[in-house]
Amino acid sequence: VYHSYLYVPSAGYKSRVVPGWLSLLVKAGEGIDVDLFLRRENRGKAIDKVAQRIRLNRTKLKGMQDTSTDYEELANSIQAGYFIKNGIANYNEDLFYLSVFITVSAQTYEELLWRKRQMTDMLKSMDMQVSECSFQQEAAFRSVLPLLQMDPGLEKKSRRNVLTSGAASAYPFCSFEMSDDNGVLLG
Repeated sequence: VYHSYLYVPSAGYKSRVVPGWLSLLVKAGEGIDVDLFLRRENRGKAIDKVAQRIRLNRTKLKGMQDTSTDYEELANSIQAGYFIKNGIANYNEDLFYLSVFITVSAQTYEELLWRKRQMTDMLKSMDMQVSECSFQQEAAFRSVLPLLQMDPGLEKKSRRNVLTSGAASAYPFCSFEMSDDNGVLLG
């Protein structure tokens, strides 16, 4: 059996998601396994880190010209920091780090390449990026074992910060037929 490991890089996630956005990955079919890792951060430390990062980025922003390409990226980073800070302070949410790994397996090498292409195309259609664990296949294999020990290098490449509501929307087993008029998922 041939195996290949993919991950969604930190910048490869959508900025806004709907409930059950990962259900398509879970239902991708034979030979596709999805592993989700959520790591909760300490609320007090998280809000201090976010506030410190906002101050640092605002200081950097003052020294830049508004026509610079980095200016917009830094401004977006500051806005995201305020969003996280507001969610933690005012809406009683916690900060999590989310990582998504996809294991592709097949009986032949050609079938493996076909399934990897299909997964890549499906994630692109969902406005998400995917990367291979090049030269890190063994570390990826150890990470997806049911030992709950993710490789630190792969975690750093794949983690995305989410609040409690974003983490809850990653729940992959939901049925859209069983949703309330107000948008609350019952499945």
